[in-house]
Amino acid sequence: MKLRVIFAATLILITPLLTGCASQMTTQQLYAMKEPVGGPQARLRVMSDAGVIAIPERDCLDWSAEGSGTVYADTLLGSKGFLGRTLAMPNPPSADLSTMGEVHIAADKPLTLHYLYSGSYYCSISVSFTPKAEKDYEATMKYDSKLNTCYALVSTLGLTREPVQLKRAERCKN
Repeated sequence: MKLRVIFAATLILITPLLTGCASQMTTQQLYAMKEPVGGPQARLRVMSDAGVIAIPERDCLDWSAEGSGTVYADTLLGSKGFLGRTLAMPNPPSADLSTMGEVHIAADKPLTLHYLYSGSYYCSISVSFTPKAEKDYEATMKYDSKLNTCYALVSTLGLTREPVQLKRAERCKN
């Protein structure tokens, strides 16, 4: 166990030296996403089997964006984001909070979600959408072992679930 922790810590420390983009993403994994203060808001439940990073007020991958950080992670090192946190949103899929987390997000501004799975297979997916004020959303970002692919689904919560149109998020063009 001790050797695994040392290896993981070493990997986190040397990654910034090896790659520029990955180092910025690694930095975001160390901090929880900053929730908005004031202004119109929505709520988001994230369900996942690996790390999910949120980039507020962007429809693209901008690791240096203010407020960006982890919303969900089940990891030994770094931020766990909002894992296990509940805001009493409607229609929870189960009472098991270990597979989800709920967070406040800015409304009427784009939000990018980035999922990264590395297990027996490696994949990632990045999507963006613009939440509406006073709405509840559920994002499911997981790895499908039968298809060997990552997927992302976002829906509104309420009396019925409505799918949300997602845009594939690419690196921001600065």
